[in-house]
Amino acid sequence: DAILRGADLSDADFSGSNLNGADLSDAVLAGADLSGVSLMGANLQGAVLTDANLSYANLAGCDLEGVDLSTVELDNAEFLRAPESLPLSIQEIFNDHYAWVESGGSRGARADLSGEDLTNVDLAGANLDAADFSEANLTGANLAGCEFVMADFGNAKLDKCNLRGANLSGANMARASLAGSNLCDANFKPADINDAEGRPTGRKWPSNMTEATLTGADLTGTDLTECRLDGADLEDARLEGTGVEPPPPDEAQSA
Repeated sequence: DAILRGADLSDADFSGSNLNGADLSDAVLAGADLSGVSLMGANLQGAVLTDANLSYANLAGCDLEGVDLSTVELDNAEFLRAPESLPLSIQEIFNDHYAWVESGGSRGARADLSGEDLTNVDLAGANLDAADFSEANLTGANLAGCEFVMADFGNAKLDKCNLRGANLSGANMARASLAGSNLCDANFKPADINDAEGRPTGRKWPSNMTEATLTGADLTGTDLTECRLDGADLEDARLEGTGVEPPPPDEAQSA
């Protein structure tokens, strides 16, 4: 979230850095080494990237409007796929789910995307409450601001995802892999349990990250105090403002 608008960063070495959410609009990054950089949700509008190195960079949700990439090294850089590029059968599942959510279940159908390949897909802001993503591969996806209340991500791959500000209230992420993902300001509070008429029962369903892999994930500002974290791997994760203490170095595998 650094503000670097218009800064002259020519030939700077940012290799391997975390620049998630940074504002680099109109910055000069000519000749800069940005290899392996995480730029999830960053603003690069109008930036000068002449001869810059962005190989292996994560550009999920990165705004590159007005940027000339013709001389940029982009080997193995992670870009996003538009939902329209997905197979028609997958697009239909999403459309049916949106109708199901909007109609309160009277139309469409709850999405079953278990085991599907959704790598690098851009779903930012989508309402996917209660969808089934168990064992799906969402590596590198842009899921910023999505609604995932009571969604199932059990055993799913979510490495290097942009989940900034996503609502994961009551979601199941047991044994999911979220290594290197951006989870800043996500919501992991318990979900309200309603009766058949949609009325609150007063009971809550906690979010579950039991045995999840969160190595190197950025969880800054995400309240995890009511989330199940038994056996989660938090090694090298950023935990400022989460209410959770980082594991001791010799107990990095235990939350």
